[in-house]
Amino acid sequence: MIATRPLVSLVIPAYRSQETVAGCLAALRGQSFRSFETLIVDSSPDDATERIVTTGFAEVRYDHAAGRLLPHAARNRGVAAARGDLLVFTDPDVYARPDWLER
Repeated sequence: MIATRPLVSLVIPAYRSQETVAGCLAALRGQSFRSFETLIVDSSPDDATERIVTTGFAEVRYDHAAGRLLPHAARNRGVAAARGDLLVFTDPDVYARPDWLER
């Protein structure tokens, strides 16, 4: 969520996550700890999750995989693109408390 190199890279695998991803990302916007980037690796067969992320959350780095990825493969793909010194993983149906990353 910042312009300089983040301390933390937060990787989220997504598959047909259009019902929950906006709430997840909105909760991440409210984090008290700010030196992080968010990467979504989406392997949904449609563009519903992509539309939500790219139109409502410009600070999120979005990657779409052409084929279905299981969570571990999507996380690995996110790790390859991560810029932070630390890696944190969550899922698109998790709504983090404001102090989650800080803790």
